[in-house]
Amino acid sequence: MLMDQSAFTGKGSLSRYTLDINHSAVRPDVLRFRGTEALSQPFSWRIEFTTPQVVQGEDVLLKYASFHMRGCKVVHGIITGLEWISTSADQSHYAVTLESRLALLSRSRRCAIYQHLSVPEVVAQVLRSHGLEGADFAFTLSRHYPVRELITQWRETDLQFIQRILSDVGIWFRQEINDVTELDVTVFGDSQLHYIFNGALPYHEPSGLHDGAELCCWGVRTWHNVVTEKVSALDYNPRKALDPMDAAVSVRSPAVTTGEHYRYTEPYLNAGDDSDPEPETESGAFYARIRHERELNQSAYLHLFSNAYWLSPGRVFDPVGANLHDLKDGGDYRLYIVSRFAGHPPVCVGVGNAISGRILFPSC
Repeated sequence: MLMDQSAFTGKGSLSRYTLDINHSAVRPDVLRFRGTEALSQPFSWRIEFTTPQVVQGEDVLLKYASFHMRGCKVVHGIITGLEWISTSADQSHYAVTLESRLALLSRSRRCAIYQHLSVPEVVAQVLRSHGLEGADFAFTLSRHYPVRELITQWRETDLQFIQRILSDVGIWFRQEINDVTELDVTVFGDSQLHYIFNGALPYHEPSGLHDGAELCCWGVRTWHNVVTEKVSALDYNPRKALDPMDAAVSVRSPAVTTGEHYRYTEPYLNAGDDSDPEPETESGAFYARIRHERELNQSAYLHLFSNAYWLSPGRVFDPVGANLHDLKDGGDYRLYIVSRFAGHPPVCVGVGNAISGRILFPSC
């Protein structure tokens, strides 16, 4: 009995994973894949596939594509890389890199000066210069960020530049998919209020029995470190030469701490109140507090595995039954990196014990 090959390719495929490339004749048969997502980083997926066709760079590069994991997750992005792996008598083996449109900012490097703009305004200006409009990004900020006289970009890529100035004031970003436009959207936030809350996820170690595809997590590992006890900041403002410009902050935390981190010439114009838990934005106390929060975030973190496809950076969940009382922060754990492997369905999840929702976490 003859069977139409289209039954195994495209939308009629029996495969659980499909890659659709816009305006391209290439019809990939997905073999394996690996994706990496993290706070304040563009997502990146490496997708290997086979095809009887010969694929050239111009057939796929800079074309929009959609990667479907049926019943689970859909990733919309742009193809930024093509790798030829091998060729046999009847098919060729390739790999493409599917990334967020934000990743294209890493291909532009420049020196620039921005005057009389706040940090969010500079970031918005850079994004618009790359063709990203209002529907492509959103600022959900709790603080007001003052206008600066001068912000300098020196021999940095546009991506490095916006990552630097955002992390400097404690603004992070995550990426989500707009199902209507089928495009990635970048969401900027500076508070825990802007995380996505998903509730509980049961913790069960594998038993080797049928699990009924129940969503859960397992295989937890934890790390604990001694971190800095206090951060001090000092700067000089010639316009207020007689005003004290020093600030010292030690955020209360159950972490084991010692030592002091002294920072000079932070970019602030007034010292602020270092006894205030919410000091004036971009004051000396503000920068000292952010720096100490960043240090404290290194005190404890973990990674685990899960089959929950909805896990993504910027989400908060409670792994019920994990017995991680020393990492509890109001009953929740903050997810900051996700990796997925084809042929090995679990998701590797890195979770940070966030002292503040403003901090860019390290990768696991």
